[in-house]
Amino acid sequence: MALSSALGAATTGLSASARRIETVANNVANATAEGYARREVRLQANTAAPGVEVVALTRSVDPFRIADRRSADADGAATGLLADHLLRIEQAFGTAEEGQSLQATLDAFDAALVTAAAEPESQSRLAAVVNAAADVAARFSALSATIQQARGEADARIGTEVDRLNADLQAVSRLDRQIAAALATGRDAASLQDRRQQLVDRIATIIPLREYPRPNGQTALVAVNGALLLDGSPATFGFTPAPFVSASSTAPLSGLTMNGRPLATGPDSLIGGGSLSAAFQLRDTVTPALQADLDRLALSLSERLAAADPTLSPTAPGLFTDAGSRADVANLAGLSARLSVNPRVDPTAGGNPTALRDGLAAATLRETGDGTILAALSAALSATTPRSLSGETAELIDRLSTARLAAEAAASTASARQSALTEAASSDSVNTDQELQDLLQIEQAYAANARVIATVDDMLRLLMEV
Repeated sequence: MALSSALGAATTGLSASARRIETVANNVANATAEGYARREVRLQANTAAPGVEVVALTRSVDPFRIADRRSADADGAATGLLADHLLRIEQAFGTAEEGQSLQATLDAFDAALVTAAAEPESQSRLAAVVNAAADVAARFSALSATIQQARGEADARIGTEVDRLNADLQAVSRLDRQIAAALATGRDAASLQDRRQQLVDRIATIIPLREYPRPNGQTALVAVNGALLLDGSPATFGFTPAPFVSASSTAPLSGLTMNGRPLATGPDSLIGGGSLSAAFQLRDTVTPALQADLDRLALSLSERLAAADPTLSPTAPGLFTDAGSRADVANLAGLSARLSVNPRVDPTAGGNPTALRDGLAAATLRETGDGTILAALSAALSATTPRSLSGETAELIDRLSTARLAAEAAASTASARQSALTEAASSDSVNTDQELQDLLQIEQAYAANARVIATVDDMLRLLMEV
C-alpha cells in the first residue's frame, strides 16, 4: 500500500472514530432523557479509496414495543380518569358511619321525625325536624354539585385535549417536512425524529393509534379504531367547551367534529380507547346516569312524604319541594339540586314548624299531643314500595361503588401493563455500561489510526532525509 493510501485510510478511520465518540457521548448524556433513542454510527468500506466512511446515524427503536407501550399509556389514561372521578363522587356520598354522608343525613332526619312524633307538642323537636330536613336538602344539592363538577371538568378536559391534539398533529406534520428535508440533504435527522416520537406518544394517549412509515422519513398516524389522523396533512378536530354545566340545563353540550364532520365519541367509535373518549364517556354517560339515580332518590323522598300527609292534594308540595312546587317526574333532571324545604314549615321563610304536626294543608289544627302525621312521615321512609328509602340509598351507593371498583381494577391492570412495558422499553434504551465498553474499543481504533499516521509521518521524514 502506498504511503498516501495508508495515510488516507487512517485519516478516515480517525474521522469515523471521532464521529463514534461524539455519538457515544450523546447517548450517555441523554440516557435518561424522555423520548431519546440510542444512536449508532453505521460504517462501511470506502469504495472510492482505502478507508471507511460513515453511511448513516441510525436510531435504535423497536416499533412493536413502542406500539404496545402507547396502547398501555392510552388505556391507563382512560381508566385512570374514570377511576379518579368515580372515587371522588363516592367519597362525597360517604359511608353510613360518616356523619356527613347521605345515608347518615337521612337517618338523622328519620330520627328527628321519630323523636317529634313521641312528643309532638315540643316546638324544639318540631324545629329539629325542619333543620334535619334542610340538612337533607343541602346534602342532595351538594352531591348534585359534585356530580356536575365532575361533568364540567370532563367537558373542559375535552376542550383542552382537542386543542392539544390539533397542535400536536400540526407539529408532527411540520417535523415530517423538516425530517424529509434533512434526509434529502444528508443532515442528521435523529433529534427531529426524537421530538416527533414524543409528540406521537402524547397523541397516542389521547387517541390510541398506529404509526406507519412513509417515504422520506415521514409517518402516517391512524387511530386504532380507524380514524385517519395524519398522512401528509393532519386532521382537524373541533369542539366548543360549555361555559357552564348543570343537571337541569336544556342546552346540548358540544359534540366532536373531525374535518368539519360530526364524529361519534363512544368507546367503540373511531377515536375510542384513549383519554379523549373516556372524558366523553364521563361527561355523557357516567355522570348523567349518577345524576339520574340521585334525582330518582330525591323524587322518592319527596313523594313518600307528600303521600303520607293526608291534608295534601295530589298536586300540592309536601315537606320537600321542587323549588317550591311538587316534584314532577316529567321534569326530573336536576331535582336533587332544586330540592328544598316547604316554606310553610320553615321559620326563616315565615313558616311555622307546627304545620308538620297539623298537616301542611290542614284546615283545622290538631291537638298538640297528636303525632299521627309525624309518625306517618317516619313510616313512609321505611315503607317497602318495593324498597325502603334506606334500601334505595344503599342500592344507589352500591352501584356507584361497583362502578368505582371496576374502574380501579381496570386502572390497576393498565398501570401494571404500563410499568412492565416501560421497563421493557428501558432495557432497549441506552445502556451506559455498554456505551463505555464501546468507547474503549473506539479509543483503541482511534489510537491505532493515530499510530498509522505517526508511522507514515516518520517514514516520510526518513525519506526526506535520504
